Amino acid sequence: MRRTRRLQWWIVGVALALLAAVQGAEEAWAQSRTPDRPRRASLHVERPPAVVEGGPCEETLRVRPGQTLGGIALMCRTTVADLMELNPEIENPNIIHVGQELRIPEHDGPPIYTTRVTVPRAEALPDGVGPDERWIDVDLDEQMLVAYEGHEPVFQSLVSSGLPQYPTVVGTFRVERRYELKDMDGRPLGFDYFLRDVPYQMFFYRAYAIHGTYWHGNYGTRMSHGCVNVPTPAAEWLFEWSEMGTVVRVRG
Repeated sequence: MRRTRRLQWWIVGVALALLAAVQGAEEAWAQSRTPDRPRRASLHVERPPAVVEGGPCEETLRVRPGQTLGGIALMCRTTVADLMELNPEIENPNIIHVGQELRIPEHDGPPIYTTRVTVPRAEALPDGVGPDERWIDVDLDEQMLVAYEGHEPVFQSLVSSGLPQYPTVVGTFRVERRYELKDMDGRPLGFDYFLRDVPYQMFFYRAYAIHGTYWHGNYGTRMSHGCVNVPTPAAEWLFEWSEMGTVVRVRG
């Protein structure tokens, strides 16, 4: 009985060994018949950066206290008729509501801000700016802001700087405070304004800042109490591109 069981186990073991050998031989033969596939080279393609540009207003606008449809049309450089056509829920041009979201017609004209710059390279860098360092130039005569990386311009925007009675400070400074969203109160400084939720503030000297603007669209014209007003999308681009310590040169 024991001999019979041993013989059975021996036969099973031999069969398994033969089966494993046959399978191994088949795999080796299959591999020898399959040519090695060349590996694809890992290609890194540099994509051009997305173009950022636009007009005085964004594609949508949320009505704020005190705004009228006529004022919004003037700010966004469009007409009341075009606004009503794009926003058919407005039945009476004299009635809009705080918080109401309006669609704004596409800006028809040269962009107010753009990454497709038209200004030349900077001939000389401000003192203390390295050859590849990011810095901002504000030309008060041209009402133009240009962002540079070394000598190369990468972004430009029309601005509204200080009125003649509230001139924007001139000189070379560095960004010293940044706020993504913050109220701006001019009353402690003797001014008659309080602006809630001003976006993308970059203070470069005392109370002087570059920031987004939602209360006018007259870029290219002096309008402010000394700050440098830019369209909100332009301010957002600058806020993300710059950092604490970024040089701001104001001239004119």
